[in-house]
Amino acid sequence: YDLVDVTRQCLANESRIVYARLQYCLGQGQKEEFLAAKQKFMELLRTQEEVLAGHEAFGLKRFLEAAAKCGQKYGMEKAFIRQAKTLLTVWGDERCGVLHDYSSREWSGLTGSLYYERWKIFLDILEKNLQGTKSPSGMGSLTRDWEGEEEESKMRLPEDSFWYRIEKEWAEAAGTGETALPAQTEAFARAYREWIGTGKESL
Repeated sequence: YDLVDVTRQCLANESRIVYARLQYCLGQGQKEEFLAAKQKFMELLRTQEEVLAGHEAFGLKRFLEAAAKCGQKYGMEKAFIRQAKTLLTVWGDERCGVLHDYSSREWSGLTGSLYYERWKIFLDILEKNLQGTKSPSGMGSLTRDWEGEEEESKMRLPEDSFWYRIEKEWAEAAGTGETALPAQTEAFARAYREWIGTGKESL
């Protein structure tokens, strides 16, 4: 448990450094550097998913199984699973306000599915902004870090409703989001070799 928890936090800390690099590269118009940082960020997420799968306490599966077990008592297994996933992700109705990542967790099955896909979509949109191609307009609460102080400096980013639909679809889909993963010793070795150890690659 402790090994997973410490490694998880170290990877999360590293992701903030790469995230800051993404912001800098985008602001400076550095396309190649942005793409390199984007690739590293996505690799970090994938490594995080693999590390989290090293202990059941950091897994979405156990949480959903508990919800399903409760739901079986009332013949509402699917409804309980859906509500459990909703508690972790998007809470509310887009017509009257939404809370994103309502009970956010760094869990396998969640990091490797919803979080990974959502970050990929977001960074793909930033890449389009950098390349000057058309992307969704408006500003959403998930993208405040990327807003400019002046109206003309703001990038074209999705509204909240765009993210709501993605999160709602995930919450209502069947399954735990978990995928086949490499042996855990390999995941930890790669985490420390590439991201945490003194010999890690530089940006």
